[in-house]
Amino acid sequence: MTKNSRDGLVNASIQNPWTYIDIDPRGFKRAIRRKAKDVAKAARRLVNQRRATSSAGDFPARKTGALFRAIRERVSRSGMNASVAPFRNSELGDPYYPGFLLYGAKGRSPGGTLRTRANYVYKALNSEAPDIRRDLEEALQDALRPRPLRIKKR
Repeated sequence: MTKNSRDGLVNASIQNPWTYIDIDPRGFKRAIRRKAKDVAKAARRLVNQRRATSSAGDFPARKTGALFRAIRERVSRSGMNASVAPFRNSELGDPYYPGFLLYGAKGRSPGGTLRTRANYVYKALNSEAPDIRRDLEEALQDALRPRPLRIKKR
């Protein structure tokens, strides 16, 4: 995605301007869930690329699979937004390992530095962005139900 003021917008059009808009959000929420699953799948694919030790700037390597299994999608209660991230689980434990991968860390022992790794969720989102925009625009267009405008006479 480019840094543009219209990046977050999805467009829809209506044929008759003398109507009010009724929306049926079920199809739109379904599309949001489906696209969040696609982004999580792409992020897991990026983490799964390497089995050896990763170096600075590369995507994290998969050794134990804990990070791979932690990458999930969560949909809000309203269903109108979703987030994809490595959510805490018992395998990741404390301290939060994905945070160290993203931001890096300096250790106390000599050579105890962990350089930052590439952001796999951001890369997955950028690779899926055109499909997300297209599918959400289609879902929004299908969710809009134009109804005739009724004007009460006095």
